[in-house]
Amino acid sequence: KQGENLLELASRQENEAFLIAAHRALGSTLFYRGEFERAKEHCESVIAMTGEEGDGATLIRDIYDVVDPRVTCRSYLSWILWMQGFPEKAKSESARAIALAERLEHPFSIALALSFAAWLEQFLGNAARVEELASRSIAHCEAHGFGFWIGWDQVLLGWASAMQGADPAEQVANINNGLAHWKEKGSELGRGYFYSLLADVHLRAGEPVRAMELLTRARTFMYERDERYWEAERQRMSGDAELAMGTDAKQAVIRFHDAKAIAKRQGAKSLELRAAISLARLEKELGDGNGALKELADVLATMTEGHSTQEALAARAIID
Repeated sequence: KQGENLLELASRQENEAFLIAAHRALGSTLFYRGEFERAKEHCESVIAMTGEEGDGATLIRDIYDVVDPRVTCRSYLSWILWMQGFPEKAKSESARAIALAERLEHPFSIALALSFAAWLEQFLGNAARVEELASRSIAHCEAHGFGFWIGWDQVLLGWASAMQGADPAEQVANINNGLAHWKEKGSELGRGYFYSLLADVHLRAGEPVRAMELLTRARTFMYERDERYWEAERQRMSGDAELAMGTDAKQAVIRFHDAKAIAKRQGAKSLELRAAISLARLEKELGDGNGALKELADVLATMTEGHSTQEALAARAIID
């Protein structure tokens, strides 16, 4: 509501700096609420209004923000595009954000672009790339005295290390340290998503009860803060936890159906595909997978790029 009021005020005053700030604020807020198409419109408005990004680009200083708005909005746009089923376009936008921040030689914009890129690579499941980017961001932030992003990157680094075989208990501690650091810097943003990453580590360590506890905390946070962008994936992971705990498989089926419906409603094609994979795999194991297999094939057919992603390969393996 505040963002909409800001946009209305900026429009009345015909002040471009205010308009850029308002569109940037709405773009980020709508992303976290899971309203991806609306978020995309506002991010693209900023990019259209701010112009030059080549060698002649200069830092935009008059919008009352600490990061160049083009870097911020291209970074958010990379997340949105991944959600909407465009992983290749998402990676391209992320690379453009980093390149622009480096051309501008603006350290805090570089920190944001690297941190957002690490998050994108986590969406993609590329643990080695997450580790590379998060480590690079931490080093950059420490060199420039930017404590703000370090907790964010520590969480991602802990997840990436665990996914590559590092000791789970040690990485759980590292993620919790990152969460504490993030909170100490005054931010709760993304905490539900971070709980999901921690739950993923516990699931892979054979600790589904602890994973479910964390996913429940993520759900509570979602309702408290209206952060819904990861809602579908949290629900899908809850289905995985149900299966790992040995509960009735029907409960997991319900979770997967819910996850798929949430993702479809949000226009989150990548998350819809994940949920469809989980549902088809389980129903196939239960001997009743024809309907789920058709639904999976239908979702996969809507994906116009990213045919070599982990999800696309997994989907084709199940269908075949």
